[in-house]
Amino acid sequence: MTHRSSSAPCAISKRDNDSGSRNTVIASSCSGAQADLRRVGGEPVEQLGPDFYQVYQDAIAKQYWYREYLLHQGSKALPFVGSRTVHDDPARVASDMRQSLDVTAQKAFRQVVT
Repeated sequence: MTHRSSSAPCAISKRDNDSGSRNTVIASSCSGAQADLRRVGGEPVEQLGPDFYQVYQDAIAKQYWYREYLLHQGSKALPFVGSRTVHDDPARVASDMRQSLDVTAQKAFRQVVT
């Protein structure tokens, strides 16, 4: 099942997990990007209504617009985006992101306090 909105170059699809487990994959793709919205633990997937798809497509369209806006403003791609898999250690991924963004606990604390 694929739902498509004319307001954004995106599609949402629902399929069984390739690994044969009971998990269901609900995925969206937008101009080649893929978001993975997997269900955990084999929970039954309820029918998603038209309101969900409308809100989801609206969010995707806004994300697409903001990405294009940033590119137009001369922003560069972040080096860690798309460089990891779901099998990578989350703590290591977060550490690499902090290092790429030059974020430390002290800097983050100062931003919250001020």
